[in-house]
Amino acid sequence: MPTQKRFGKNSGFTLVELMVVIGIVAVLMALTIPGLTYARKYAYSAQCVQNLRCMAAAIQLYTAENDDRLPYALNGVTVYVKPDSDYLGSKIAPYMGYTLIPHKYMFIKELICPGASKKLAEAKKENFISYMVKDMYVPGVGTVFAFLSGETYGGPHKSGMKMSFLASNASGIKSVVKLSNGKTIDYVGGLSRVIAFQDYDTAYAQSASYTVIDTMAHTRRNYLFFDWHVESF
Repeated sequence: MPTQKRFGKNSGFTLVELMVVIGIVAVLMALTIPGLTYARKYAYSAQCVQNLRCMAAAIQLYTAENDDRLPYALNGVTVYVKPDSDYLGSKIAPYMGYTLIPHKYMFIKELICPGASKKLAEAKKENFISYMVKDMYVPGVGTVFAFLSGETYGGPHKSGMKMSFLASNASGIKSVVKLSNGKTIDYVGGLSRVIAFQDYDTAYAQSASYTVIDTMAHTRRNYLFFDWHVESF
């Protein structure tokens, strides 16, 4: 007749064994978490690059239909837009597949860096900026913004400069790139070296009237150039 096995007081794990298991789990977590964090930042950076490319395509379509002029942008690209606004986001959103409703804000997911806070963007609406308009130096003119120069170069109120002006002056225009290690380099020569937008850098540019987010939540800072390619540094 089979006998039933009884478990005594000594069955199960001892305190020392539990501590060893907990220690092993802690070590594995310490080894795994940094890798997961880097993977998340890499994914953010890749999505950010896609956002900039989508913006580039929309800006080109807008410019082609508006006498070669870039859309207007003050400090950067707002995430929430309205159709009755003069700013860049509201101008290019229709070219990104959005149908804007009069007098109502619409969230444009391609205009926010994935490393930024959507909750904060919703709270600030049109005062929240994720991507920054880049300044540049034009010989004989000084520091200008391509998206804020309609009045300076004889264009209509609240418009950007013409792409033809950029192209004819690109060889002398200088843009400054801030590297992830804090160093800066000057870019001169052609539209491929003139920067249109970058991830917003709170250390590089400040605005009292806008909530800006330093988007180095990912691995490198991304730049959109005026020949519409994207580079990461």
